Amino acid sequence: MEEKKSEKTVKQQISMLSIILAVFSGFVSALFSLPGTGLASTLPVVVILSALCALFVKEKWLISVSAGGMAAFFNSVYGFGTVRAAVIFFVYALLAFLSALLVQALKTAAFAKKENDADRRKKAVCTAVLSAVLASAVFLFFFGNLFSGLFSKRKNIEFVRENYQNVDTSYTYYDFSERAYLTNVSFPEALKTENYYVSAGKRDDYYGFCVEKLAFSAKDYFEKSTTLSGDFVECIIDAQSKNVSENSDFEDYKDKTSYVFNMEDVMVDFAGFKKVCEKYSEYFGLSESFTYKNIVINALGLKEQKYKAEFLPDGSVSYSINSD
Repeated sequence: MEEKKSEKTVKQQISMLSIILAVFSGFVSALFSLPGTGLASTLPVVVILSALCALFVKEKWLISVSAGGMAAFFNSVYGFGTVRAAVIFFVYALLAFLSALLVQALKTAAFAKKENDADRRKKAVCTAVLSAVLASAVFLFFFGNLFSGLFSKRKNIEFVRENYQNVDTSYTYYDFSERAYLTNVSFPEALKTENYYVSAGKRDDYYGFCVEKLAFSAKDYFEKSTTLSGDFVECIIDAQSKNVSENSDFEDYKDKTSYVFNMEDVMVDFAGFKKVCEKYSEYFGLSESFTYKNIVINALGLKEQKYKAEFLPDGSVSYSINSD
């Protein structure tokens, strides 16, 4: 009886040790899943730690659950979104599983070699190679690589320095949803609850912030000039990144702003569309000082025709059907 109790106690200790090792491995590797860790996130820490953990932990599912769960928890808590957290859970769980499978296959190959079991050894080696290839492919797809990250970080920082002032850069990480290396930026008026990123030629959140701020002023200006609600108009400002900033004055962009209406109502015919546009033109002409690049009205016809009217500052109007 005492021997059975002793064996049971040993098994419980081994299980507890397995849990501790799996949780510790998952905890450490999860830290490297956060964008805030920068280019350290491009290092396959989860693969290495999961493989090391698999040398001592028999319950391989513990390694996968711990790795995925911890990574999802940290990404969610640190405000990187539930979608990213969900994706990271499955990716980290898969990487941990493949790492554990790799270790198990290598153990099996080594044992088969001792037993002179060539067929079993061949299968184990194939499993090990396949696991390694899949783990590498999955990791590179979702987290990129250090060398490309270093190159992109330098490129992003140069882009920010050439185009903006008072904009600081910090960490760079690989965003799998955009297939790009993003560099975090900060500036005086940045919202504390938001993360802003720049990727040269692909994404520029600072420019977007500045233009959105100008667009807010543009809608207010539009309402005062036409008495029409600015809630239903889209403001497109033709601003150059080298000149725009969070302190830019809309007065400098009045003649570079386009106002676009996308009508919700379906037009019976083109003649009806023109009548609606003529009515709108009365509002556009209420203020003699109203300045704009152009005003565009878009609408759909009954047969899904695309109607478009473009108003220019000189008072001219051009109409078109099914044009881009």
